[in-house]
Amino acid sequence: MDKKEKLKIDDQAQTIQEMKISDPDLYKKIRFIVQDNHLEGWAANRTRDQ
Repeated sequence: MDKKEKLKIDDQAQTIQEMKISDPDLYKKIRFIVQDNHLEGWAANRTRDQ
């Protein structure tokens, strides 16, 4: 199963994958982490041991 998830980020609404993050500073931090992991090929169904 090598299906890639599409990353959905909306800076205007402060949402990542349609999840709202109200705090602007927290949103920026989470956005950076999510984007960084997504670019490295992170998958939601992958574990550390795989």
